[in-house]
Amino acid sequence: MISGQVKAADALTVIKVAEPGAYAVWARTADYPQDRPGTRLFRVLLNDIPMVHEAGQHGKDGYYWEKVGTAQLEAGENVIQLRDSRGNFARVDAVFLTADNINPNTTETSPTKLFMPPFSPHKYRIPNSP
Repeated sequence: MISGQVKAADALTVIKVAEPGAYAVWARTADYPQDRPGTRLFRVLLNDIPMVHEAGQHGKDGYYWEKVGTAQLEAGENVIQLRDSRGNFARVDAVFLTADNINPNTTETSPTKLFMPPFSPHKYRIPNSP
């Protein structure tokens, strides 16, 4: 059966890494246990290498950090890609890389609070969701 859905183009960005080494890679993804859970999936790639785990299937309602793998990164520029693997509207709002043994779901100060500026729908003129 062919669904007819078209996968989105990869989203990508370049990051600068100060220290080379092994980095745990986390993605903050949305899942909806009451509405087709675990079906909005995507892959995180670093320097064209896909992480071991497909993201978007944590089974919790709303956004939650998922560890998707570990990447060996060199100092300097590295590329992060998000690849739609199922053509089913995957959702991710942050990627977190750490050389420390940190689980952002249990850390007192979440990486999104540390590194992401406050978001205001009014500032960006985004209409309210229903």
